[in-house]
Amino acid sequence: MPEKDFTLSQQDGSFINHPDRVGVEFERILDHPVEKVWRALTQPEQLAKWLAPASITPGSGGSITLRLTGGTMGGKITKWKENILLEYAWHNGSTVRWELLHEGKDRTRLLFTHCCFTEGQLVDAAKGWHYHLDVLALALEWKKAPENAVQRWEQIAREATLRYKAALDKPRRSDDPFVIERVYNAPVERVWQALTDKSALKQWNFDIPDFEPEEDYEFTFNGQHDDTIFIHHCRITEVVDQRRLSYSWRYENVSGVSHVTWELFPQGTGTRLRLTHEGLEQFAHAGPDFVRSNFVGGWGYYFDKALPSWLQKTPVAILQ
Repeated sequence: MPEKDFTLSQQDGSFINHPDRVGVEFERILDHPVEKVWRALTQPEQLAKWLAPASITPGSGGSITLRLTGGTMGGKITKWKENILLEYAWHNGSTVRWELLHEGKDRTRLLFTHCCFTEGQLVDAAKGWHYHLDVLALALEWKKAPENAVQRWEQIAREATLRYKAALDKPRRSDDPFVIERVYNAPVERVWQALTDKSALKQWNFDIPDFEPEEDYEFTFNGQHDDTIFIHHCRITEVVDQRRLSYSWRYENVSGVSHVTWELFPQGTGTRLRLTHEGLEQFAHAGPDFVRSNFVGGWGYYFDKALPSWLQKTPVAILQ
């Protein structure tokens, strides 16, 4: 839009407002490859176009300094995984975190969080980061930031201010995670094989030809509900051999990210297997295909029929 008409987009962030953690979070889909977005987050000449003039010593344990209108921000870089994750100190004990996820070919899902400040700062923080993320999108398209944004800030942020104030007055929805647990008459080694071997997965779960049980590994698979195909994108966040497997779980072109964790516990000659799926409420906006009951039914089928059948090649009695 013309510079004189620039206002904050409708891509609002949300609030984290819990007794032990206060902050803002944003999720944006960018039609640019992950590597390009990473450069925008980590190269001083790129940062100056959408955030602030910067100096940076890259890598975990390095540092970043950003000279914004409101003062100098930044500090120690606590997490640095190239093209994946960047986290660093911001100001007065608060932290910013940028996570990049592949969203199909040459597209990126950007997850941003700024946390650990006071509740009274929430609306201003949301508006400020909203502006910078909008300008990041412009910079990635080689477009300039709006001129005189500080002088025109009230006009630029007026409608977003009303939306954020209204959102702050609403209780934040927080559903309990879905948990399912069974005991199988099979050793831990065999259950772990079922979860991590792509040829085994194909027989009882999903066909994931690119699956590898490695931290930060990203994989994609298709799932079907009725006549609709859903493209799933996941990133492995933790692997503890024969004990725990965790990954993020999201859908292409659907906002929201959930998290799946498998835990294995030896029980006599068998295995207790527990699955926890957190964040299902993130998909509530996406329609009836994403209601909680569909996840309950789907995971129930895999736990009670598909997996035990694969473990012994015939229907097996579930011990509990």
